[in-house]
Amino acid sequence: MTSITPLQNSIIDVTLLTDPITLDLYKDPVIAEDGHTYEREAILQWIREKGNSPFTRQPLDINKLHPNIEIKRQVAEYIKLEYGGVRSDIVNRIKEEESIYMDSA
Repeated sequence: MTSITPLQNSIIDVTLLTDPITLDLYKDPVIAEDGHTYEREAILQWIREKGNSPFTRQPLDINKLHPNIEIKRQVAEYIKLEYGGVRSDIVNRIKEEESIYMDSA
């Protein structure tokens, strides 16, 4: 699905909110050492099977994945706008997880 949706007075391509491995919207996006964002479970499986980046082929370390809070927030906003609050359970869960992460950082 390639559509353009307004997010906080800006335009964002929905493909930026999708995992390059699964092509699904992110649920738990992480940034890897290669600078790319992936869905956590998808990149964990990829690293276990292949040991490297899907883009650069550089070795990746499972222990060096970091949450991408900004992408997670944008996905939550997109879901809220796209589904008109129907998926508020997902938005609320993302906000709770973000709060927990920010408190522990």
